[in-house]
Amino acid sequence: MGWVMIDATLVTVHGFWSSPRTWDRLTSVWAHDERLAGLRIHHFGYPSPKAPRLPFSPTRIPDYEDIAQALANEYSVRLADAGAVVFVTHSQGRLILQRFLVWMLHEHRGRELARIASVVTLVCPNNGADYLRSLRRYLGYRRHPQAGELETLNREVADTQRAVLQDIVNASGIGEYRCRIPVHVYAGIADGVVPAASAQATFPGAGSIAGNHYSILDPESPGGSTAETVRHHLLTDLSAHNRLPPRPPNGRRPSVTVNNSRNVVVGDHNTIVQHSGRPDGDEDLR
Repeated sequence: MGWVMIDATLVTVHGFWSSPRTWDRLTSVWAHDERLAGLRIHHFGYPSPKAPRLPFSPTRIPDYEDIAQALANEYSVRLADAGAVVFVTHSQGRLILQRFLVWMLHEHRGRELARIASVVTLVCPNNGADYLRSLRRYLGYRRHPQAGELETLNREVADTQRAVLQDIVNASGIGEYRCRIPVHVYAGIADGVVPAASAQATFPGAGSIAGNHYSILDPESPGGSTAETVRHHLLTDLSAHNRLPPRPPNGRRPSVTVNNSRNVVVGDHNTIVQHSGRPDGDEDLR
């Protein structure tokens, strides 16, 4: 059976104390899957050393905001010609991705996120994690910017999650301050690092798949279904994403100017844009 070539890029974001190599086993499966023929895989990496910064060191460990802005640059420059983009994250990787999404919205760049067709996240500590808490404190890991973000009920993490739910997951359309993107959240059924309640949080449709915090990335682990789960969401969301009306090369739809009017509807049988007179220029896609 022949399969349609995919014109999309899958971007991976690793977790705490990790590197892009953590995706090697899954990447091998996806690269040899004929149903994903044409899919490009791009690993986003960032420094996440185990040891905290030594006093008087000239090198600083980047915090989530630093990494999120680096991801924004990667998305805008190295992935500028990637077409449709799918993100897959592990552990704190989703906290970084969430910070990137919210930073883009704060910069009024929500329309640029419309290329993202899907997000799949694995075992992310949405509400913080108790994992290695005592070790982090004993060894001074509270000085580690990334470890500090993992403390239970970190307020900034909670605020970022709230913004993602409101302006990404449950957004009604695409605009400067919002962009609706499908987000699929999974816990590991045997994960003793990030409990299901923390991994799933309040995201709609959150589920669990086989594996613990680390074996969930191993396609050969007993009962492992991560590779197939990501493939399912990738193909399903790309199919829906590709049915959206194409945008001109400059990334903006043709415009219609309406003066002194409210609730004007412009569209055809496939797409309707309702302008409600809001100053942010957001669009409601129906």
